Amino acid sequence: DAVGNVLVGGNFSGTTTSLVGANLTSAGNDDGYVANFNASGVVQWAKAIGGGSQDTASSVCIDSSGSVLVVGNFQGVTTNLGAANLTSVGSNDGYVTKLNTAGVVQWAKQVGGIGGDTASTVSIDASGNVLVGGNFSGTTTTLASANLTSVGSNDCYIARFAPANGNPLDALAVGGSGHDSISGLALWGSEIYAWGSAGSTFAMGSTRVAKGN
Repeated sequence: DAVGNVLVGGNFSGTTTSLVGANLTSAGNDDGYVANFNASGVVQWAKAIGGGSQDTASSVCIDSSGSVLVVGNFQGVTTNLGAANLTSVGSNDGYVTKLNTAGVVQWAKQVGGIGGDTASTVSIDASGNVLVGGNFSGTTTTLASANLTSVGSNDCYIARFAPANGNPLDALAVGGSGHDSISGLALWGSEIYAWGSAGSTFAMGSTRVAKGN
């Protein structure tokens, strides 16, 4: 971040022993975590994200104020997001949560429906909005007026959330009749770049995306 701290996200099970003063115990099989280290490698804080099932943290980024955005996947009910705890709609949902500079949860939102859904990557646009990329199947039910329906068995999405409260602003589905996935997002000015894999050929506006790209 701007003062030299390093944010690390990942997954763990059981109890950590190396986060001196901030060790964590998972609520279920696996939980996600995010940890903040100062420039000397000393843990400042750590936060577990999950519940009684299989949960992950897939990507972390920092906004201009130093707040931390984390995305990942969860099953069932999260138990460590305080007032922002989530319950999955289907077997697996994606989530995005915002933590302040002290690691305290500000809000959390999920992306999913009755199918298996994920959140794989997160970034911040020039206006401070939170961009999340992931995969979904069927119809999402958690994006309000921006809900999406997949064309194939698994499509990609890019969803934008308001920075203050996490409310969904808009969302775009990307995919065709095959199994498609998104791996990452990057921003260049006002443009959004996404990459992943395509299980079929499909069109994005005037651009035709071929299987294998």
